[in-house]
Amino acid sequence: MNETTALDNLQQRLNHILHDQLQTIALVAAGYYVALAILHALSLPADILPPLLQLTLASALLSVGLWAALRARPAQARDAHAVLAIQFGLALINHLALLYLSHDIQQTLHVALLIIAAGLLTLSSQWLTVLILAALGSWALAAPTYTGNAAWLYAGFGLLCATGLAVIAHRTRRTAYERAEHLHQRNQQQAAELRRRTEQMDANLLVGQQLNAGLPLNELLNTIADLINTHYRCSYVGIFLLNRAQTELVLHAAAGEAGHLAVRRETTVKLGRGIIGWVARHRQITRVDNTAQDARFIHWDLMPDTAAELALPIKIKDQLLGVLDMQSDQANAFEQADLSPLELLGEQIAFAIQNARIHEQERYHQHLAETLYRLGRALARPSSQQETFQLILQQLLSVVPHDRSTIFLRDGDFLKTVAVQGFPENKSVFSWRVPIRPGDVFDEICRTQHPLVLVDALRRADWYHLDDVLPARSWMGIPLIHDDKVVGMLSLTRETHDPYTEAEVTFAGAFAVQAIIAMENAALYDEVERLAMTRS
Repeated sequence: MNETTALDNLQQRLNHILHDQLQTIALVAAGYYVALAILHALSLPADILPPLLQLTLASALLSVGLWAALRARPAQARDAHAVLAIQFGLALINHLALLYLSHDIQQTLHVALLIIAAGLLTLSSQWLTVLILAALGSWALAAPTYTGNAAWLYAGFGLLCATGLAVIAHRTRRTAYERAEHLHQRNQQQAAELRRRTEQMDANLLVGQQLNAGLPLNELLNTIADLINTHYRCSYVGIFLLNRAQTELVLHAAAGEAGHLAVRRETTVKLGRGIIGWVARHRQITRVDNTAQDARFIHWDLMPDTAAELALPIKIKDQLLGVLDMQSDQANAFEQADLSPLELLGEQIAFAIQNARIHEQERYHQHLAETLYRLGRALARPSSQQETFQLILQQLLSVVPHDRSTIFLRDGDFLKTVAVQGFPENKSVFSWRVPIRPGDVFDEICRTQHPLVLVDALRRADWYHLDDVLPARSWMGIPLIHDDKVVGMLSLTRETHDPYTEAEVTFAGAFAVQAIIAMENAALYDEVERLAMTRS
């Protein structure tokens, strides 16, 4: 909170304090005027009594009316000093009238007491200045009447002393209220800070509970994003994970309307680009209080009002898993004290991701084993070679995600298609005969007898493109080896830039072995059939 805002808040609070006293002041003033009217009736000469008595009683009635009006409809706090000025003006008129009509310089004492009362009651320095100047200026109009009278000098000195006392009383009272207000604001800030820290601890605790819930990774990350968004009061929370190629971050979970839309858009961020990319590359938490002043910040159409951002790496030791990004439409929304609990939260998320991936890997291996077992049993049954190859491709799709797959067998200087998966139904794929050229992918596989993985097939000049299908991006070729010779190839294509991992290459190799076994079984089956026909 800046100094100007603090002063405004203090003045508003002082206005409220005076506002709460207005009815009491009006009632006390009415009683004062009644007492003053009695004194006038007992002490003043007859020639000046009627106007002064009428003025005093009228002031009493006005004060009672003001009290009744304040009870019926209280004034606004910002108008409290104006109402007090009305009361002060009534009192000043009464005493100045007495001074002018009685020609008694001693009546200056009442004006001095009135100035002191203004210093005690008024909580606005500007209004106190106005009231004092009004009192001194009005009193000074009587100066010509008392020229040459020494009592005039003493009366003036007394007014100056009263003014000094009024200022001292005002400053003393205002300082006391300032200190009280400062303590009040500090207590409020500390209470708000305590609530904020409590909410953050609750968020960390709830995240810890979710780790043991056994949720799938994406569901777990969405739950964590929602918890952070609720307890850290952000406009947006996103959890990015590093892709397999470790070249960019992919948004897997988010909170807030913009976040959900960003997930549906499959938002990605390249390493080093923007605040998120910078955090991923440098493995450091960063807090930006004003995004307009940070050169790393990149405007995002889904969050056009982002004014503050905090991003931290999700990592285990030096291994980067992703980035937690938090944005707010309020500048200075994140504090230095937020960093420690958020770093702890980042560690929890990292372990959650690691544990979820371990469980997924275990389930994946179990699924692979079950798939190979089912495939082995299926291969044990007599069937045609094409049916067996088709079954292999169908089972492979559930283990290694891809868009298209093909089994090629070598036929002289060509590769012929014997089984496909994922191609349009109207595509005559079995009529394909792909020529084998020196240096192409199959030639390379034949020479090395090892799998070949292309991160981006479009970058290869000799790539064989197919019409009416989306171009291949990530590609993998597995050699089919029989009697130490490459007799064919298993081809897996992804239409997106999602490189195959070493584990996926290994799994695909296991299915390639099954394809060779299927070939051998089919050959044996054909031989048995031939012998049976010969004997018959």
